[in-house]
Amino acid sequence: MVRPTLLVGALASLALSLFTRATLAAHHPASEPISPKVMIITGFTPEREIWYPYNLTNDYPMPGFIPTYQNVSCTASDEICVMTMGQAEIGNGIAMTLLWSSPMFNLTETYFLIAGIGGVNPRYSTIGGVALARYVVQVEMGMAFAGSDLPANFSDLYFFPSFVTSPNQYPSLAGTEVYGLNGALRDKVASLVAEKNISFADNPTAQAYRSKYTYAPARAAPTVDKCDVASAEVYWSGEVYARNVEYYVDLISNGTAKYCNTNEDDTGTMAGLLRGAMLGKLDFSRIVIAKGNSDFDRPPPGLSAYQNLMEVAQNGFEICLQNLFAVGSTFINDLVANWHSTYKHGVKTQNYVGDVCGYLGGTPDFGPGHC
Repeated sequence: MVRPTLLVGALASLALSLFTRATLAAHHPASEPISPKVMIITGFTPEREIWYPYNLTNDYPMPGFIPTYQNVSCTASDEICVMTMGQAEIGNGIAMTLLWSSPMFNLTETYFLIAGIGGVNPRYSTIGGVALARYVVQVEMGMAFAGSDLPANFSDLYFFPSFVTSPNQYPSLAGTEVYGLNGALRDKVASLVAEKNISFADNPTAQAYRSKYTYAPARAAPTVDKCDVASAEVYWSGEVYARNVEYYVDLISNGTAKYCNTNEDDTGTMAGLLRGAMLGKLDFSRIVIAKGNSDFDRPPPGLSAYQNLMEVAQNGFEICLQNLFAVGSTFINDLVANWHSTYKHGVKTQNYVGDVCGYLGGTPDFGPGHC
C-alpha cells in the first residue's frame, strides 16, 4: 500500500517517464518465443522506473494490458524483463494470465521477481526495509460486523473468516486465501544480500519517525527481513484494523505466516501465476516476493491512525525503492551470472509450494490440508 500523499508526486512524473522510455526502447515483434531468465513484476511507475539501469531496450506489446503499461520491456538479450500491471488484485490476475497464455513468451524456466512496495507492520520490520516473503495471505475472503453490531464474543474482531459462528473457527475455503512459496529460494536471496554486505539507504526523517515506536524491529535500521505479505484492496491504518489482520493471518495459516508487509495486489498475482502453473506454463517454485516498506500500518504512541495515514511524513517511500532495487538486483545479477550452475534446473526446497487447496499436488503445511 502506498500512502495517498505519496501517490500524488509519484504519478506526476508519469507523462515524463513514459516519454523518456519511448526514446530509449523500440517495439520488437518476437520471431520466436521469448524465454526470460527473470520477469520483474511491478505495479506502477515508481516501481518500474528503478529497473531502468538494466537498459530495457526491447519493448514487446501485450494486447489486453492496461493502456498505461502495454509493453513487457526487456534487455537486448531478453534475459531480464519488466512488466507493470497496475494496482488491483483483479487486474493483476488478468495481466498474469495474459502473460503466460501469450505465444510470445516461454516462461517454463523463468523466475518471477514480484518487486513492489507497501505498508509495514512495526512488530516485525521498519520503513525502508525489504520483506522477503514465504507466505502470501489474502485478507478479504471473510465476513464482518461494524460498530455496535459486533457480538460480544468477537472481542473487537469485526472481520473474521467466512461462515463461522465464532472468530476462532477455521473457515471453509475459496482457494485464494494462502499461497506458500519456495523457502529455499527466499533464503538464498537473503543470503546473497548478506554476502554482498549491502548498505541500505536511509534518511533522518525516517529515523526520527522510527524512534517514536516501542517495537524493536520498528526502531531498527532498514535491512532485509524474512516475513510475510498480507494482501487486500482495503488500505488500512491503525492498531484496531492491524491487530484484526494479524489475527486473521495467524488463523488462516495455522500460525505459520507472520505478516510484515501490506499491499493491494499480490494475491491477484499469485492466483494468475497458480493457474499458469496448473497448465504447465510456468514453475510456481520460481517465485520471489521482495517488498519495500514505505509506511507503517499503525501509528506510534501519541499519534492517531488518521495522522499516521494522512498527515505525517514518514519518508520511507524513496529509500524503500532504493533498497528494493539493491536487494532485487543482487538476486538478478547472481541469477544471470550463475544460471547454468545454480538456477536453470530450479532451486530445490523441502517445504510445500502452492496454494492452500493443494491444486499443484502435495499437502499444504498450512490450512486444513485440502479444500
